[in-house]
Amino acid sequence: MLTADECRDFSSHYKALAGAGDISPKRLSTLISISKSFAELAKQLELLATIASEEDRKVLPFFRHGGG
Repeated sequence: MLTADECRDFSSHYKALAGAGDISPKRLSTLISISKSFAELAKQLELLATIASEEDRKVLPFFRHGGG
């Protein structure tokens, strides 16, 4: 699975490709869209990690103390 950092790297890469010179509008649009998609995926992966961490903190104490 990709990490948030890897997604940000991919986003930057595709953004750089979009700004790399004489390309068609169709290619430019697609590269920008891919860049934005990777940036959004990075945000979602960070959110998922935060949610999982919060949920684990709620569940793990229950199991550490014998379930009640």
